[in-house]
Amino acid sequence: MELFVSAPATDVGPTSRREVIGRMDRLPASGIGALGFAALLICYMFANYDIGVIALALPAMIADLHLDTAEISLPITANLLAYVIGAYVFGTVADRVGRRPGLLLTVLTLAVGALLTAFSWNAASLAAFRFITGLGMGAMLSLGATYISELMPATQRGQFLSRIYLIQTVLLAAVGFASLPILQLGPIGWRSLFGFAALVIVAVLAFTDRRLPESPRWLADHAQLDRARRIVAELEARAYKRVDGAPPTYEEVTAGLGRSTAEDSEEVAFPTAALLRPPYLSRMLMVLGFWFLFYFPVYAFLSYTPLIFKALGETETNALLETVLGRVAPLLVFVFLFFFVERIQRRVLIFAGVGLIGLGLLLIISGLGTVGALIGSVVITAGISLAVAPAYIYTAEVFPTRARASATAIGDGIGHLGGAGHPY
Repeated sequence: MELFVSAPATDVGPTSRREVIGRMDRLPASGIGALGFAALLICYMFANYDIGVIALALPAMIADLHLDTAEISLPITANLLAYVIGAYVFGTVADRVGRRPGLLLTVLTLAVGALLTAFSWNAASLAAFRFITGLGMGAMLSLGATYISELMPATQRGQFLSRIYLIQTVLLAAVGFASLPILQLGPIGWRSLFGFAALVIVAVLAFTDRRLPESPRWLADHAQLDRARRIVAELEARAYKRVDGAPPTYEEVTAGLGRSTAEDSEEVAFPTAALLRPPYLSRMLMVLGFWFLFYFPVYAFLSYTPLIFKALGETETNALLETVLGRVAPLLVFVFLFFFVERIQRRVLIFAGVGLIGLGLLLIISGLGTVGALIGSVVITAGISLAVAPAYIYTAEVFPTRARASATAIGDGIGHLGGAGHPY
């Protein structure tokens, strides 16, 4: 069966770029296969695992490396500052060279940083290795959102990402409970937890045009239309096979696309330049403001949850257990998002999530003791889960293809300065 009647090969103008976009947006289902989905899941899981493991490992690290109060904050701050740098560097690479090369570099850097962290011997080495890890983490989540937003039709992006978050929540909860006895093994325990994150390297096995192809939107925007059409045809073959339907004709896709726009024809040598003038400057400032204010309380909570419970009188074992229990809450949230994320405006979900984070923080400082802190912990993790997937997709959607990776990575990356600036 003919998959699609493409435009003439000589057509390399804006219409052909919009043809690729039209074909992608009309996909009735995901065109990414099981192995490609598994690779993206691994990327997301280990990026979020590394963000959360620091809280579980911190008490053991303090004891093993003899860290004082000032030294406790050093590796966390170094990690977050590197996040900003890595986000911009790898985001720019993704806009200039391709989404997949940018994502590949983040995977390799995260794996190296995680492995090195497991061999830290003092505060300085720990900070240095967490810095390397932060470089990889810096663009993993934002580039993943960019990649998904360009491989999925507009009506399925949120659901696809929610599915990833739902499965990873189950896996991270299982890993969290499994880590509790591992932490009782002494220094080898916390080192094993960090070294485990190096397994993200297995995701690179799927970095092929068949499993995790380059973004057709990016290819079309960079005059690689033959490759873009070939990838789109493969995605269409899988997608329409899943729904037992027939792909649209060329005329059906291009009908109503209209004439070229300024965005279609405008060329920007350096992607960041597009973000420094209207209409994208106001969007960039909005995104930066949101992520900065979002991460300020979130990282304070994620990094120090066990210490908060210990300060309320809990033993270290109970503090770790309560931290893990609090992080099971996202499971129900992502089940909800899987069914409703495409039915509710992204901004509504984001505002609701931020509201829950604020409510959880109030419960922790309410003076209700451990019970209040545990309920607050559950509410906060639910709020983070409700907001984060829609926020990543929304951030990617409001910028043009040529600067999308840079914009998403800059917004998310510089936003982490909010996390780096929280009080210790």
